[in-house]
Amino acid sequence: MKSVPDDMGQRDPLWPMAREHFLRLCGRPADERAAVIAQLRSRNAALADYLAGLLDRDALDATVVTDGSGTQDSEPDPASNHLAGRRGPTAGSWQLDAIIGRGGMGEVWRARRTTGDFEQVAAVKLLKRGMDSDAVLARFLQERRILARLEHANIAHLLDGGVTQSGLPYFVMELVEGRPINEHVQEHHLGLRDTLRLFIKICAAVDFAHRNLVVHRDLKASNILVDESGEPKLLDFGIAKLLRAEDNTLALTETGTNALTPACAAPEQLYGEPITTATDVFALGLILFQLITGDLPEQRRRSSIEAMQVDLDADISQRPSQVLRRFEDEAVLAEPARVLAREVQGDLDAIVLVALRRDPVRRYASAAAMAEDLNRFLAGHPVSARPDSLGYRLGRFVRRHRAAVSAAVLAIAALCIGLVMALWQAQVARDALSRLEIQMQRTEQEAERAESAKDFLVDLFQIANPGNVDGDATRTVRDVLLSADARLESSLADQPVVQAELRSAIAQALRGYGEREASLQLVRKSLDQLQQIPREDSAVLNPLAAALHLHGSLLVDSGDLVEAEGLVQQAESIYEQFADSPGNRQRRRAVNTSLALIYNLSGRSDAALDLRRADLEERSAELTSNHPELATSWYNLGISYLQVERHREALDALQRTEQIMAPQGELASPRRVYLWASLALVHASLGGDRNAGHYLRQLRELLDTHMAERADLHSILHRTDAAVALLANRFADALAVDAGSWSISSTGTHQPDLATQTAPRITSLLIAKHYDEALTLANLAEADSTQRRGADHYLSIHMRAAAAFAAWMLGRDATQLERLQLAVEKLDEAPTRRHVGQAAAWLSVALREQDPQSAEIWAERAARALGQAYGEQHPWRMSLAGTRLSGE
Repeated sequence: MKSVPDDMGQRDPLWPMAREHFLRLCGRPADERAAVIAQLRSRNAALADYLAGLLDRDALDATVVTDGSGTQDSEPDPASNHLAGRRGPTAGSWQLDAIIGRGGMGEVWRARRTTGDFEQVAAVKLLKRGMDSDAVLARFLQERRILARLEHANIAHLLDGGVTQSGLPYFVMELVEGRPINEHVQEHHLGLRDTLRLFIKICAAVDFAHRNLVVHRDLKASNILVDESGEPKLLDFGIAKLLRAEDNTLALTETGTNALTPACAAPEQLYGEPITTATDVFALGLILFQLITGDLPEQRRRSSIEAMQVDLDADISQRPSQVLRRFEDEAVLAEPARVLAREVQGDLDAIVLVALRRDPVRRYASAAAMAEDLNRFLAGHPVSARPDSLGYRLGRFVRRHRAAVSAAVLAIAALCIGLVMALWQAQVARDALSRLEIQMQRTEQEAERAESAKDFLVDLFQIANPGNVDGDATRTVRDVLLSADARLESSLADQPVVQAELRSAIAQALRGYGEREASLQLVRKSLDQLQQIPREDSAVLNPLAAALHLHGSLLVDSGDLVEAEGLVQQAESIYEQFADSPGNRQRRRAVNTSLALIYNLSGRSDAALDLRRADLEERSAELTSNHPELATSWYNLGISYLQVERHREALDALQRTEQIMAPQGELASPRRVYLWASLALVHASLGGDRNAGHYLRQLRELLDTHMAERADLHSILHRTDAAVALLANRFADALAVDAGSWSISSTGTHQPDLATQTAPRITSLLIAKHYDEALTLANLAEADSTQRRGADHYLSIHMRAAAAFAAWMLGRDATQLERLQLAVEKLDEAPTRRHVGQAAAWLSVALREQDPQSAEIWAERAARALGQAYGEQHPWRMSLAGTRLSGE
């Protein structure tokens, strides 16, 4: 910066009024300067023009050096240049070599001390000639006093100080040769935990300053350098405040002009409110947000102070995990963004948002408190930033001490068993007879129940025995099951638990035959019966839980996810009351499988994936690697990976399923249908159309040969065939195939999930420009999905986008174009990129005529999203979800 001549006030009468503005703005970013000048111009145009001229001259020589290399990017200030290059000391015992930084009131020189028996390198901060007004001089000396009292390993410490021969004050600091902390984290590919450990050291340094009654006021990434050894150093206390204790109170003492970095400033700084240690806590929250995500929160990326002030009165609500999910599989820190988002979500999100609260009183009480929460996060302990609850604390405890908790549970169980045995032995003489009588009674009841159930089933299947007088050889097992409830009504009336349990079993079997309505009717009847029996009768609990689970599973089929989740959770709570046993573990795994399906359908894919992994881990520990029961666990995991577009992992899991099922001879099983359909779809998603075709041919032959009457399974074949054709850009094939899928899936008692069943059909119709039919189907699908999942679910929004696009292409209605754009923007937070990419491609087509530039931008966003979902060279990405090849 050029120095301001001492006689400026004599040469121009505006200088006294401009001086304070000039001292505050020199060295600040251009947008901040422009904002202040614009405000000033509305009050005093001449003063604003004069100040702008001063700042323009100043900008010609402004130099900022951030890498500590000692390089100089512009000519040094003539007022101080005479100090460089002399022989002998020029600032006390320090030889000044080169300017490595320049700010509003001083210059920083690389210097060396050659006196004595050793040579030492340091940074000398020198007040510039022309800037030595009383206010600036006081601020410069204040910084020197502040540094003198801050002896900390992570704060650049003061080595020396004095006045040059020409009367310029200076002080000598430790020279930190390193990179700003955000650049260091990126360049060294630090993981989340290493980044947090580095940041905790900064919190400790800030807390040390606070305990020495110093508030930094300008914390930002560029003021924290990390040296070659990996140690962070806190720099630049040039605008710090000193907290002085007087009369047993703390008073804030200003140290100069109101210099700050707007994007990194706390709201109270921008509003001119009192500064406290909470001001630095807010800045620490911004730095942590930036280290995790690579950028500041959206509210802090505005172009001016005025733009930022729009949101200053509200808490910053943007969560770091929310930002990370937009990057998908891009590398952030050492982990992919998708993985990092799961680690950050919850505790770390809460820590950052507490630090960034608008009200200073509601932030962390100190930098040490914030560091403590981060240490608790690293250790797996509950953090203070989240609401306290028994469930939350228990979850964190179990996560930290899985092995110890298991051992403790076993020890407590053994202790309890020993205590019960001791008490039982003490009472055995008195009540042995009564216990024996009770046991005999229970045994007789269980035997009677088993005998009654056996007699009923034997009698039931005699209907289809051609050798029986009343037998009917034409009746199938399905027919027998459908007629079972009428016979059950007149049997076992004196044993309601057995009667209800048999109803549930028959309902489960009918579900396997696709008779959903009959199954639902039976299980509801069973539940009504069981809920009338007091739960004190322990025999009712297991049948009740099984009926609740079955009822919930059937409601999933019809899309009533909220009620289904409640029923399944009730079943889970009952099973949790039972002692651990192989049978109970199997029942609880079945419940978790249903919950994972509900999570997937309601958009909670990560939660579903966690349950699938836990299920596979538990079963793998109990069973051999090729045990038939593991096929289900591998298949469920593969479907969860497919849901979140992790196609390679999905393929591995599904191929493992096929390997386990191969020796079992299950060729006529519906499980084989689901598996081959999923393998066809995942191969198509990876670009393997030939492999997908292989599984489709096997699937078609299986259904035609063994399950020709199963319309629901044929519907799966047709939908998969259509989806595979679309992904390979065989649009005519997709349209022809899918017509059969729709006609089949719309028949029978099962109410189809229109959003998933008609998606290939709607896409095919839009590509073929059959907008009328596409609009009808999309409206139906949106209404059905909204009822099943809610209006804000990404599948509901996707159907809304399809309907809006079809309506726009039919009538060029501006309302529909706006509806389409809103849907596309809302889909940006969807857990899947394929829906985002397809909807963005539709919007690009809709905008081609009236706004080609915006159309191209949306086409690029569509290509990026589809590339993330399928890969850059995938046919579906190359055709931009069919829009490039359809002639739109």
